[in-house]
Amino acid sequence: TLGGSFYGASSCATVITSTSVAVGSIAAIVYFKSSVSGNSTVSASNNNLVPGTLALTVTPGTVASISLAFGASSTGVAGGCNALTYSFYDSNGNLSPLDTSRVVSFQSSDALGKVHTSSSCGNATSSYTHATGISTYAGLYYHGKTTGSFTLIGSSNGIRSSTLVGTTTAATGSWFVWSGSDSTTAASCLSLTVSSADTYGNIVNQSSALPISLSASSGSAIYSDTLCSTASTSAAIGAGQSSTGLYFKSNTAGSHVITVSATAYTSASTPVVVVAGTATDLAIAYALPVTAGDCNAFTVQTKDAYGNLVTQTSTKSVTITGGGSGSFYTNSSCTTPGSVVGVSGGMNAAPSYYKTSVSLVSGITIQASSLNQATAAITVVGNGTPASLTLTGSSTLIKSDCGAYTLTLYDSNGNLSYNSAGSSISLTGGGDGTFHTASNCSNGSAATTASIPATSNTSTVYFKKASAATVTLAAGTATITTGTRTVTMTTGTPTSLTLTGGDSIPIYTGYCSKSPYTLTLYDSFGNLAPVTSGQSLTFSNLSSGEVY
Repeated sequence: TLGGSFYGASSCATVITSTSVAVGSIAAIVYFKSSVSGNSTVSASNNNLVPGTLALTVTPGTVASISLAFGASSTGVAGGCNALTYSFYDSNGNLSPLDTSRVVSFQSSDALGKVHTSSSCGNATSSYTHATGISTYAGLYYHGKTTGSFTLIGSSNGIRSSTLVGTTTAATGSWFVWSGSDSTTAASCLSLTVSSADTYGNIVNQSSALPISLSASSGSAIYSDTLCSTASTSAAIGAGQSSTGLYFKSNTAGSHVITVSATAYTSASTPVVVVAGTATDLAIAYALPVTAGDCNAFTVQTKDAYGNLVTQTSTKSVTITGGGSGSFYTNSSCTTPGSVVGVSGGMNAAPSYYKTSVSLVSGITIQASSLNQATAAITVVGNGTPASLTLTGSSTLIKSDCGAYTLTLYDSNGNLSYNSAGSSISLTGGGDGTFHTASNCSNGSAATTASIPATSNTSTVYFKKASAATVTLAAGTATITTGTRTVTMTTGTPTSLTLTGGDSIPIYTGYCSKSPYTLTLYDSFGNLAPVTSGQSLTFSNLSSGEVY
């Protein structure tokens, strides 16, 4: 009943359907073989004899292979938990219980795909030890994470392995994935793509349009067009689509970050490195103060059109001129004169040094072939302690106007000087006038001191006085000789007049008013303003009257 066959010899090579009992014998020996395990009944019959039957049990052969199978479906959602079963078979395909425990190993073509021992897929394993006495185990689960077709191989030493083919589909979108280059050149328009994805990075098509918000770090922006002319902070991934194209631009070299976000999605950021463009300009950098008698360092730099430092591929020769009575040097001790420096290949700057024995205000100009020259104004200050100051500004000031006056520090040798901690200067004089720190003299109460910042040698104060007088303004400290400025308060040019006087009773037709009318001129601050030459005035609204 299992489909087995009878054989005449123990080798079971030739199938027979009958046999003979020899004369003088009571039995004949035959052999039976079946490739199917289970219970069977075999029988022998003869027309003259009662048939004989025998119940047989065919046991499975030694385990020869393993077979894997998914539960309900071979297709699972990324992150889902798909039931997995495996069975052992003999060489004839019969389920074969193990007579000893056996380790089964699993390997998925999806590097993130794992076999788990719990239905929640919380216990990943690469192998499982199968107990004796059973041929099938259904307590495992497969957890795939990467979309597409995959293979899962189950193997055990000494038997034929099994390869199972399955498919993983994307889960619900909840993340974003940026794609495109992570570097660009300053002012270039970089094309990028942002795609919707599930938790595992699988691309997800949108069933309806997904609005997204965009942001970029300071000094950069995201654009909606290929020319990077229209900056945008929002976009959308269309229905049936999984991505949208965007564009990035920055004029500033360095690392930037762009970010996309949407409702129910985790925001995603990606870095973009902006490198400098082609060198077009020279630049000068130096630290304050520039001090007389010292060897002052400054730096020659090569930059692109957007002010980014540009590394040279080969040495760029730069010529330095200017500096007034000072000289340029190639070493930090200012012992080797030189007005030409080279920005070496692989570098974006080169040092130079400047020295003068006197304080001065001058300019330094640097030039190089194919690059725009650069000029920097420098103020050289004395290297001595401030010993005196000057107070400069106009010697005349219109009453009630706000005039600017400059305080300048000098050392005992007459060189411009500074105090490294800054200087607080006392302001005195000016009669009933007041000093101020605001250029319109409207910053509340009058100032009695002025501050000259650290590393600076000048500061500006403002003075205002309403009455006419000649006053002396003074500024100084206990250790700095006071500077003075004599100022004469004047009236301004006439800008308005008043017409007052006349009769308090009606003037009858044909009669002259008994009292005169007075014309008075004023400047813009309300001060009486005499004219320096005759002033012609025009009368209006007289009706038919006349002025005498």
